[in-house]
Amino acid sequence: MSQGVAVFYFNTKQELLAEALRVLYKRYDESWKAALAAVGPRPIDRLLAMARAKFLEEMCNSDSLILWHAYRGEAKARPHFAEIAADFDRSRYEAMQTACKEVLADLGRDDADAGGVAVAIDSLSEGLWLRPEYAEDVRAVFKAWSEASGQTPCGCRPRQRG
Repeated sequence: MSQGVAVFYFNTKQELLAEALRVLYKRYDESWKAALAAVGPRPIDRLLAMARAKFLEEMCNSDSLILWHAYRGEAKARPHFAEIAADFDRSRYEAMQTACKEVLADLGRDDADAGGVAVAIDSLSEGLWLRPEYAEDVRAVFKAWSEASGQTPCGCRPRQRG
């Protein structure tokens, strides 16, 4: 985009950067929602799909990670960036919390800690974004989990119904 075109659409550099952040989040939003839609109704499959989406090549690559880190670093200094992030993050957190509640219920466990489990999963995955050299290893772990017959990541099997 030329400088003239950018000036035509955006009054300030902040508006341009804010729109770029929205586009980045929309791509991520579409990615995890598509991953969720692609799996069946089993709660563990839904949880894994959401966690795995953070490590898909389209989101977890050097170009995207540079942008994510730059925006996260600026969020405290630029409240508008934090507001954009909060809107998208809230939606994903709610979906992750729901998935955690469903998995805990499927395992016959109390779902009172589902919010904490959701935060822990997202915190771990965002921490791994700081170490992109591990992305392929993480993808391999998700592949192995997916191939394990009925096995959850913690090695537990959902309780049998009926």
